[in-house]
Amino acid sequence: MSKIQLVIKGAGGRLVPVGPDHPLPMTGAAPAITPGAAVADAPSGATTAQLRTTLNELLASLRAAGFIEESTGGA
Repeated sequence: MSKIQLVIKGAGGRLVPVGPDHPLPMTGAAPAITPGAAVADAPSGATTAQLRTTLNELLASLRAAGFIEESTGGA
């Protein structure tokens, strides 16, 4: 199994793991987060249409909360 380690540039430009000794730097106060609508879990054995609906509700909730932006186009 592979693992992902979050690192930042420490003193002298060397990479150091993020943790209690090397926390992520904060750039001012965090913006207020507006919660999006609650999204229910897809039922066990959900159909493709049910999964699509659940995913679209989740994306709409994340957009409303400001976590992602509306797509401007694509494939």
